[in-house]
Amino acid sequence: MKKNIFLFVIIFLFIFSPSILANKPAENSLGLCDVWFSKDSVSWENTTTFANLKLGEPFYVKIWVKAKTDLKSVSYHISCYGPPYDFELLEKPENLADNAQLYDFDLSAVCDITFWDTKAFDEYTLVWKLRVKPDSDFINGNTPLNIDFEFFGEETKSFYFTIVSVNIINQTWVDYALSSDMMLSMVENNPELSHISLDFQIICIIILILMLTLLKMKTTD
Repeated sequence: MKKNIFLFVIIFLFIFSPSILANKPAENSLGLCDVWFSKDSVSWENTTTFANLKLGEPFYVKIWVKAKTDLKSVSYHISCYGPPYDFELLEKPENLADNAQLYDFDLSAVCDITFWDTKAFDEYTLVWKLRVKPDSDFINGNTPLNIDFEFFGEETKSFYFTIVSVNIINQTWVDYALSSDMMLSMVENNPELSHISLDFQIICIIILILMLTLLKMKTTD
């Protein structure tokens, strides 16, 4: 009997937990929008979430908007408190639509974008790479990253909420995984590294030849 009850509870949670746990997109008569946060651009958390990040540590924000009807524009503005400001944009999305326009006139704006002449059922999904500013003074405390959406047609409707509340840790983030471009840049700026790299390759080749020779001798014996 207890086993059957346990199975029933598991099945119930499996069936209904997605609808209970998943946040629904914000929606009004003009459109819909949703936002996700990620540290690695692989695992995403629906807003609003909480994160511990180090000074200079990058993170990702994925933003989705959809128009329900023809609109003059759909826009959103990611911002933080300040000055001084604690977040900054690292990389712009590559897949910007032709009707997208970026702005940088507001110091508090991490990113500010407008999609002009949006048609009914048009939707846009963009991933923004941001980071905690390496020189942020707001350490060992929580600070929010906010977003406001605006759907502009015959009338204007908007949403405003917090994407993530970040606890900035008093440590500097270091990425030990150097890209090939970074390595090339290091060699170009430090010619002596190219000699080190070449010498290392020669040593590896010599070691490989010795190992193959020893292996062949052992096989012959």
